[in-house]
Amino acid sequence: MMQEVGGFVAVNMVPFDYDAVRGDLEGLDITAKLSRSGPLISLRYEITGRSLKNVFFPEKEESPSRKEELWNTTCLEAFLSAKDQKRYWELNFSPSASWNCYSFDSYRSGMIEEAAVTTLPIVTSLNEEAFVMETRLGLEGIADLSIKDGLMFGLSCVLVTKKGEKSYWALKHCGNRPDFHLRDSFVVSI
Repeated sequence: MMQEVGGFVAVNMVPFDYDAVRGDLEGLDITAKLSRSGPLISLRYEITGRSLKNVFFPEKEESPSRKEELWNTTCLEAFLSAKDQKRYWELNFSPSASWNCYSFDSYRSGMIEEAAVTTLPIVTSLNEEAFVMETRLGLEGIADLSIKDGLMFGLSCVLVTKKGEKSYWALKHCGNRPDFHLRDSFVVSI
């Protein structure tokens, strides 16, 4: 479900496999809020629910930085592109506050770290009731995106339990396996 809340687009994520979230992850609610002001994108993810205590959250790092393969553990993600273009970007946000940004020429092809994104400030908080992650991304250096109206977003999350089990959450699942790169899952337009 998508709704407009105080200048933000607010969305709820759903698991790829509801059976995978029974038990240890049952009752979780994952929401994201997204806004754009010119070339500045603001994102906020919230994970709440009675099973929050079962989610593994990497410890916050003193000096977070760009890191590879953050999706191998609990990781929040955003995919974005200009409408009607094959090229897209993947942003990974760890609860540790480490991050990465990749560009792709087309579906899972030509993946490279996006050199125009040199830092991504992430603020996280975790307590018994909620995990919250906030960030802002300036698109100024990404020529294909900074001046475009109507960017398309796919928002997603990989959750790992303390037992090591993975579940995949997104606004929309379009394939017969979890695949956040599928363009049909880029369903938020701002």
